[in-house]
Amino acid sequence: IIPDIYSHMVDPFVALALAAAATSKIKLGTGICLVPERDPILLAKEVATIDHYSGGRFIFGIGAGWLKDETEIMGVNFRSRWPMTREYVRAMKELWTKEEPSFEGEFVKFPPVRSYPKPHQKPHPPVVIGAGGERALKNTVAIGDGWGPLSLTPAELAEQLQTLKKLCAEAGRDFQSIA
Repeated sequence: IIPDIYSHMVDPFVALALAAAATSKIKLGTGICLVPERDPILLAKEVATIDHYSGGRFIFGIGAGWLKDETEIMGVNFRSRWPMTREYVRAMKELWTKEEPSFEGEFVKFPPVRSYPKPHQKPHPPVVIGAGGERALKNTVAIGDGWGPLSLTPAELAEQLQTLKKLCAEAGRDFQSIA
């Protein structure tokens, strides 16, 4: 039995570990993990562990939070949440893909380290940006492998998909691989 994560607000990675152990074919994912509210080195290990032990069934749905009070209670400057998220994802990708990665950024720094297990999926589990608006689309193009739109009408979705297509073309990214 998988716990009801909405009424109990359990940790998503613990709940996903239970789901991974009880299933063998369904995809598992966060929808969404608030990246700046977690330590990126530990989060990279949690994601890699779920992906490794589920045989590559993990989808990393991410966001940066929309509720200013919650974000700041967690120690994150609300205005910095998306720059921090982008940097954390870049650092995590280093941890997932390199044998002895290091990283030097504004929000996270670490010397050469070893981080195991590595994700089962190569180069890493898909990172899906769960947010709407042009900022979310730009983040999808910059760091994402997919986009998870939220609360859009069909007309709004069509408009945002056209914007995403344009941003992909400008950045040299394949729209079909992330839409």
